[in-house]
Amino acid sequence: MERESQLSLLAAQAECAKSRAERAREVGEDPSAIEKIVGSLRLTLAALAAGLDPGEARPQAFLLAAGRVREHSVILGDRPVPVSRPYLESLLREAGVELAPGQLILLEAELVRDLVEEALGRVAHEQAMAEKAKAELEAVLARSGLRMESAQNAIGDALAKRDDVRRRKVALVAAGLALDEIREQKGRPRAA
Repeated sequence: MERESQLSLLAAQAECAKSRAERAREVGEDPSAIEKIVGSLRLTLAALAAGLDPGEARPQAFLLAAGRVREHSVILGDRPVPVSRPYLESLLREAGVELAPGQLILLEAELVRDLVEEALGRVAHEQAMAEKAKAELEAVLARSGLRMESAQNAIGDALAKRDDVRRRKVALVAAGLALDEIREQKGRPRAA
């Protein structure tokens, strides 16, 4: 996408989201999530207007990479941040923002914090469910006194789910720590 068309698209998206935030405020709803989307769009717009490519800010910036058919992802450097796609999509829908495939958006720190916290909540729930399933299967095996292969496979599946949840949790915590480090660096005075 050409720079001018990117600027035009971002300006239109920011204006649409800003209008949605104003409407939410008028009817007594909390516009903060929409305002974080507006802030991210404006941050990206400012970077592009200054001649910076959002894709080149990767080592220090969280990016929203728009995929086809709302398959968006959040990345930090070259690592994906396993946030909830349905939650991210609901925030974009609430803001009235439809991203173009391939579009990159620099994310405001507070929006990243919301995405990570929501994902950690989901991961905690999934972890508790995996532990519960494992405990139930172990209890069934203990009561039956048998060591059935299918039950052992089910326990293996539960353990694999638990390990997957742990990997995602570690990635989310790492993203949160990176966010804290970025914020801390912004607050330090630069050496002359």
